[in-house]
Amino acid sequence: MSSPKLEIRVLKSEANIRAVYDDWFKLADSLDSAGVTQYPQHVLSCFLAFEAIRNESKIVAVFRGNHICAVFPVRQVTRRLYGARVRVLEFLDFPVPVRDVLIDPRESADEVFNFLVDGMAGAIEGAWDFMCFRGVLETSVLVELAERYALSVKSHYDFSHKLDVSHAGYVQNVLKSKVRSNLRRNLKKLGARGTYEFRTIDSYPQLEAAFDAFLTTEAAGWKSVRGGKRAVALHADQTAFYRSLLQESARHGRSHIHLLSLDGEPIASDYCILTADACFSLKHGYDEQYSDIAPGNLLREYTVEYYEGNNVVNSIDLVSGMKWHLAWQPERRKVYEVRFYNKTLRARTLFGLSRLRRKYSKR
Repeated sequence: MSSPKLEIRVLKSEANIRAVYDDWFKLADSLDSAGVTQYPQHVLSCFLAFEAIRNESKIVAVFRGNHICAVFPVRQVTRRLYGARVRVLEFLDFPVPVRDVLIDPRESADEVFNFLVDGMAGAIEGAWDFMCFRGVLETSVLVELAERYALSVKSHYDFSHKLDVSHAGYVQNVLKSKVRSNLRRNLKKLGARGTYEFRTIDSYPQLEAAFDAFLTTEAAGWKSVRGGKRAVALHADQTAFYRSLLQESARHGRSHIHLLSLDGEPIASDYCILTADACFSLKHGYDEQYSDIAPGNLLREYTVEYYEGNNVVNSIDLVSGMKWHLAWQPERRKVYEVRFYNKTLRARTLFGLSRLRRKYSKR
């Protein structure tokens, strides 16, 4: 008996997402190292919190029978390129800079992707010229597909860092002596100022108070003053997103907020979401009046040692490639922008122009 044919469906509502939530979650968990954006709780929380995402989202899913085997969250935008208006499919405007699609590893990625390319216009109810996926790790299936798909272009533009905490002794065995010395000195200075405590909160109702502490500490620094008012607490939709993601992930025991408190008051926080084998440090902050003791680094040392004793978490994903991460000797992974052009004459012409532009820009 032959297996059911592939079918494209667009998840247009919260009800649509929740109807396949459990199967989607299990599929993400089945990957060797799924990213946080590949899980349904992340997409759902974005859908609920951000009006623009609700209005623009095309959560395109591929099914084989009743089995979900791929998810491509995209939006359709119009850009000007080579003097023409170009119709582009790109990732939804997720708060997390490293992003990915989801394809069942038991399926042929090439078959699923080509089926999606051929049926995408009908799914989004409109023509498109190319897909532009920015924020893709070197380990992504999209990078593999770009090696085999004839009308594709990939470009490396950044790095993303992670710490391997699968073995004990990261601080002692990996960090340079100067960094270890600074950590010891700053911890001693912290102790001289009062009574300090490191804590990990992982369940409700305690997570509600911990979330408030996270909002306060994340807004206590440069982000709320001279950083373009980027603190989460200053934006109702971002606050709603991080609260929803915390709640949804806590249902699976995968929400952690790490806190450093001094005399009972939080001075640093680390908002983390766990996947099957990794901790994603999505947001962190500290009160800048304590910047001389680098409380963020002290909290990072605590989280590294906390997860070293954990049988589930093998790595701490720092999500971005910030320069201050380098003191922690992270694994540096390349981040790509990957483009896949449609098979139409117009798209093939754009692909050819893109290849010419890249060729002459390297001279």
